Amino acid sequence: MSWPDDIEQNISVLETLARAMRLHRSGQLGQADAAYRLVLAVQPRNADALYQLSLLNSERGDDDAASRYVEEALSLRPNSPEAHSQLAVVRLAQSSPRAAESACRSALDLKPDYAPAHLNLGNALLWQSRVTEAEAAYRKALMFDPRLAEAYTSLGKTLMRQDRLPEAEAAFRDALAVKPDLASAYRNLGAAISAGGRPGDSVTAFNTALALEPDNAAALCYLADALTEQGDHAKAVETYRRVIADQPDNATAHSKLIQCLALSSDVTTAELNAECRRWDRCHAAFFDSTRPVFANSREVDRPLRVGYMAAAMPPDIMARFVRPVIARHDRRHFELSCYAAHGQADGRMTARLKSLFDHWHDVDGLNSVALAGQIRDDRIDILVDLSGHRMEHWLGAFAKNPAPVQVSWHVVADATGLVAIDYRLSDEVRDPTDAPDDSHPAETVLHLPDGALSYEPEMDAPLPAPIPKTHTGPITFGSFNEPALISEAVLRTWARLLQAMPDAHLLLTGSGPYRDEATRAWLLENLAKHGVAVDRVEIIPGRGLGGRHLPGYHRVDVALDTFPCNGVAAACDALWMGVPVVTLIGDRTSARTTASVLARLGLDELATSTEDAYVEAAAGLAENGGRRRELRRALRPKMRASALCDQTSFARQLEAAYREMWRHWCNHGRL
Repeated sequence: MSWPDDIEQNISVLETLARAMRLHRSGQLGQADAAYRLVLAVQPRNADALYQLSLLNSERGDDDAASRYVEEALSLRPNSPEAHSQLAVVRLAQSSPRAAESACRSALDLKPDYAPAHLNLGNALLWQSRVTEAEAAYRKALMFDPRLAEAYTSLGKTLMRQDRLPEAEAAFRDALAVKPDLASAYRNLGAAISAGGRPGDSVTAFNTALALEPDNAAALCYLADALTEQGDHAKAVETYRRVIADQPDNATAHSKLIQCLALSSDVTTAELNAECRRWDRCHAAFFDSTRPVFANSREVDRPLRVGYMAAAMPPDIMARFVRPVIARHDRRHFELSCYAAHGQADGRMTARLKSLFDHWHDVDGLNSVALAGQIRDDRIDILVDLSGHRMEHWLGAFAKNPAPVQVSWHVVADATGLVAIDYRLSDEVRDPTDAPDDSHPAETVLHLPDGALSYEPEMDAPLPAPIPKTHTGPITFGSFNEPALISEAVLRTWARLLQAMPDAHLLLTGSGPYRDEATRAWLLENLAKHGVAVDRVEIIPGRGLGGRHLPGYHRVDVALDTFPCNGVAAACDALWMGVPVVTLIGDRTSARTTASVLARLGLDELATSTEDAYVEAAAGLAENGGRRRELRRALRPKMRASALCDQTSFARQLEAAYREMWRHWCNHGRL
């Protein structure tokens, strides 16, 4: 007996399709692609082959092909929940989260218990910063399929967004219990561990992820981030450069490299600024940085719409330097908008910030081009960047030139290098008028009369205590800065100071990585290499914000600043607690910030110009009990009476600067 031709053809097609799917599952994508196409050569309307080709092209990163195939599959089989769910994957890859959400809901209308569709719905919701809804979607996915490892991983990322780090870590471990070779789970587990203040512990997870996927850029960047937090700048720089060499268009990795270079004592300002200019050349052009024509009214004296770009910033910087100034803006003449991104949109700080703005925009779901479009639609007159290349940022949006005037106002960051940013707010100490031309490679520096910073101390700060030596004997030098700020040059200089004063001790404390045993060991090991016995160094983990760390200054005789990147928040806190701070002036903005603070308090002698002078100044203060006793008594009243703590005056000077920039644009256009 022989089969009819059409039956034989169908059997052949089914066999070929089954073989293609086996090849696909084994990772042989080229052979699988050829087999799927063989099926379509015989049956061009085979919905299964079209659907599988969409999956395959998603794996390859060819989103256009994946979209084309799944749309054709759906035209033939519109009631396929699998195809609707795959369409959601494609739409997310094409940066269309709302279309992805719609596709997921279509899938779930057809099959309410389809776990992958709940997973993809969670991804679409998370993209739109609808975090609580996303968490519910992931939990539904796991309810219908408890072995869906990717849902555990996505749930963990959602929990991280809510700062529920122990739960997030548990979710990533649940994913690995189901799928022990899931590299993304190891990556995210490392990220959760690091975010919990244990960067040293996170390195193991990142290295495991890299053993599974050796060239994964995300894992390499996470590893470099952890190394930076530990203070291992050399290895971090090497790792970031590895990513950039493989992915020259990776703007995020390039920014992280710039930030790490800014922390390193082995990098000159010329080298740092050259890297900033390179970022502008390599990445800003992607956003089509042509200068547009603006519809904003050129009336010089009208109320101005000022937009602040608040990407993720250290909470102490936001609380003590940025928020108090924004709170004192003259609302009769300035209408304020905030574009909040990457973690700035949750917690008590956000509630306090939201009340200060006329308009608040959560922009996590937008890419740089879409964000620039929103800013332009909002008719922002002056757009202010608060973070530079620090942490996460939206410099890509600035590169699109969405506002007539664009400004960088950074508490600690250096120049951005972006041609699209017109001005950088600073002062004569941070950016001297006679500085070399390459010290600020793009922006025009505009000096504020009383300095570029305004500090608001914690309301419940305890009173300064008597100098510790009267109670405890040996001198204690202290730094309340994070390990990322402790460069090789800092370790070398601190070691020289301790050798010069053999009875002195060093106290280190901070809110994050000091909780990490590996980081503490790394610091002690590197100090030991410079001849410092470990019993002369005390590392206390776990100080928090909100003033809880301030009593620790009662134990400190002299505070030691970091360089080349100063710890300005720690310096101001120390001074408020009556503890003098010794700093080393460098040749870049971030290395002169504490000097600017000291100059406004009449303490220029504590801002030194060499490592020798730094050691001499710190040792001299330690040996001069009378001078330290005088400073304990006088520093807080001096700060309170200074321009440094006059946020209202600072806000007026900032507004005058904005008005000057605006007047120039009205009369002459962009710089």
